[in-house]
Amino acid sequence: MEDIAKKFFDKSINEKERAIFELGIALGFVYHQFLGLPFRRKNKKYIEKAVEEAILSQPFRIYANVKLKAKSKKEDTYSYDEISRDNIDVIIKVKYGKIIATGRLRFIKELNYPLMYIEKIE
Repeated sequence: MEDIAKKFFDKSINEKERAIFELGIALGFVYHQFLGLPFRRKNKKYIEKAVEEAILSQPFRIYANVKLKAKSKKEDTYSYDEISRDNIDVIIKVKYGKIIATGRLRFIKELNYPLMYIEKIE
């Protein structure tokens, strides 16, 4: 895919740095756009797929996997879950030039924090 915005970036930025930059945008997008979105256990797969498709709509995104953990055990009118910092697990792959950057967003219990991090650079 041609990058028509490349001319706006500093010329010293290499493909690896740009791939990591794009990955950071993608992970931040998921966290800040979708937290608070309600879902029920029965429609969890549809919400996961919708978030994946939203991620893949943006430039250079080649893979997205979203898993939500439903906490609510009830199935009544008022029982539903919301996407939150501790029930979402996302893996995203970004390809820029020849570089593929894989990142993840998931809650790390020992940090008590929803960490966004780089898993792999290829």
